[in-house]
Amino acid sequence: MEWSFIILAAGESRRFGKVNKLDRDLEGLPVWMWSVDLAERLMKAGKIQETVLVVPKGQEEKFRDRVEGREGRWFVATGGKSRTESVIKGLKRARCERVLLHDAARPFASAGLCERVMEKVRRGIGAIPLIPVSDALKKIEDERPPRHIERDGLFATQTPQGFFREEILSLLSRRTKSCADEGQAWMEAGLELETVKGFSENFKITYPEDLDLAKKKAND
Repeated sequence: MEWSFIILAAGESRRFGKVNKLDRDLEGLPVWMWSVDLAERLMKAGKIQETVLVVPKGQEEKFRDRVEGREGRWFVATGGKSRTESVIKGLKRARCERVLLHDAARPFASAGLCERVMEKVRRGIGAIPLIPVSDALKKIEDERPPRHIERDGLFATQTPQGFFREEILSLLSRRTKSCADEGQAWMEAGLELETVKGFSENFKITYPEDLDLAKKKAND
């Protein structure tokens, strides 16, 4: 069974500010290169067979140059206007039977987490990592006062997420509305989704303060 590792690095970083968060320095490397290092470790260990980088239009050569000479098979795909379009482009560039889809904005994903996800994937069965929500939750609607939401049974979703390539590609290609992640699209299509335990350090860099936290984590 062969696996493609797809790194999604084509986002616009709208919530981060005027700069691309993935190009920001994290212990001497741009944020996205941490996922490249993870992919290379997985390829060296024989866990995955290729890596596809989905990148912003016009930056393909920059990404190719940074992975040139690394061990394993590396490919670059041009991202789309939305997350779903970018995922589809990455899936079309990949050639393996199964895929791991990973956000480059999560620099601390581990090989162990990837393997736990991979173990759960079957025909018609996807797999995602979850962590329980620990904060008290409130929801604000139509400028009304905040409404409390019970956190029991609520989980936050992480990446990497695993699927059979042809199945998730077919599903996303037919989908007409946006989704927050591929797990959402999978569940809304009525397909079975397995879960594994994620971990708090596998957080997503979304705001500038998240990068500050990542720098502290990288120095631990």
